[in-house]
Amino acid sequence: MTGALHTGLMLFSFVVVCESEPTHAGPDRAGDLHEQSKLLHLTSNWAFHLFNESLDFSGADRFCRGQFSSLVPVEQSEDRGGVLELLQQAAHRSPVWIRDPAKAASKPLALSKQYLQFPALNFPRDSREGFARVNMSFPALSSISVCVRVQWNPEWIEVSTIFSYAAPVFTNEFQLRGQVDMQGRILLALIIHGKHLPYKASFPNDGDWHHICVTWHLSNGHWAIYVDGDNKDMGSGSDTSRNIYGDGILILGQDQDSFGGNFTEPFFGNITDLNVWNMSLEARHVRALSACSSKTQELLFSWNLEHVSSHPVVSEVQALLFCPGEITFCVLSFISEAVSIKLECYHAH
Repeated sequence: MTGALHTGLMLFSFVVVCESEPTHAGPDRAGDLHEQSKLLHLTSNWAFHLFNESLDFSGADRFCRGQFSSLVPVEQSEDRGGVLELLQQAAHRSPVWIRDPAKAASKPLALSKQYLQFPALNFPRDSREGFARVNMSFPALSSISVCVRVQWNPEWIEVSTIFSYAAPVFTNEFQLRGQVDMQGRILLALIIHGKHLPYKASFPNDGDWHHICVTWHLSNGHWAIYVDGDNKDMGSGSDTSRNIYGDGILILGQDQDSFGGNFTEPFFGNITDLNVWNMSLEARHVRALSACSSKTQELLFSWNLEHVSSHPVVSEVQALLFCPGEITFCVLSFISEAVSIKLECYHAH
């Protein structure tokens, strides 16, 4: 099992163990008391109930909330003992959902919803001259990741450049561009060392904000494009046998047909939260960034308009972005007849 699955909806399901404060069952819940006793274990503080329901994590969480209880966190020794005792009584050996013990709460909590405000740059439709320059010196790079949030002008359907990095000795070093297809989707493509990769990764031309990350690594030539936390395209190139040249210029909203100038393919819309790393981000990093988390390791440039200079037609605006609450789901597995347990946790949003 890997952490590649990144939503609460899994391709497989596990049964559910809920915990709640002990209560007396009413007449409407009598049922088969002998069978229920196999699925219920009482401690001094909690009642553990095993439900033979095959659900994904989100469904399991909702199910327990509907029972006025919560998924077991297995945080204290009594929690662990209660779960093991219950599962031994029921002769159960399949994996079960539990909550992340590191983030366990005393009572069920709703998923957090937060709106964060970002300073953004507006590239107006009435001028093809708009651009912004990141004012920093770049070293030679054997790995790079660039993440950015864009709000595309849905009325513009021509090729647009989100960002372009040009070096003194080679202008088309690293570039991200997009164009609208016949189905009304925005297709994205990378240019690496002058090699134009196919338009494939996409998102709807809906006027909403979208989070885009691109990564590249010299050692295997691997590159990837992520949209809203999902890997939408990837591959490896044979023409990537050198570092990305240093001492270059990073321009937002325009291509560079010459070093730092000769702009011909403008972007129209809004751009914010552009960050650059000298590493190839993993999928888990990208998912966290899409959910408005941060990653400071190997960070070359962190979004700050004090370090960005813009053409006069480009204006600063405020972007209010919805950031989904991150949840952590865990799987408790039994790996031996001696009831050894293995706990694996994954992040989702």
